[in-house]
Amino acid sequence: MTLGYVRALDHGLRAVRRAGGPRHLTLDLILRLHRVLMSGADYRYAERPGEWRCAQNWIGARRIEDATLIPPPVSHLEACLRDLEDFLRLDADSPVATALPLRMAVAHARFEAIRPFSDGDGRVGRPLPPLMMAVEGLPPLYLAGHDR
Repeated sequence: MTLGYVRALDHGLRAVRRAGGPRHLTLDLILRLHRVLMSGADYRYAERPGEWRCAQNWIGARRIEDATLIPPPVSHLEACLRDLEDFLRLDADSPVATALPLRMAVAHARFEAIRPFSDGDGRVGRPLPPLMMAVEGLPPLYLAGHDR
């Protein structure tokens, strides 16, 4: 599992550092991170690595009626993801940009609430904050180094 995170973070860092700036924090990059994370030996049973989900999902129960979180339906997925991408790509000098730690927390929470994949959302969400740090020219601290 850790090796998958290292590979995904390395892949993401190379992508965002290539030309610099937040414009490289894209939905395409998120799909590539998912493919890297879910294609490893630990996840050989993963459905559709590198593809958005095509069915409703939910968290916290076997039945949707008992769920603790019901993400947006597939029909709203693209709009939610485009909104997230716009947020990720905010330039630090933008008049609507807030402090980086707050942007990192909001971006991570939004990604996790959207749950765009059929599996692996948490794994893909964890590298987003360090990639946002790298875009700002900061050392990319990996803030979630442990799974339960």
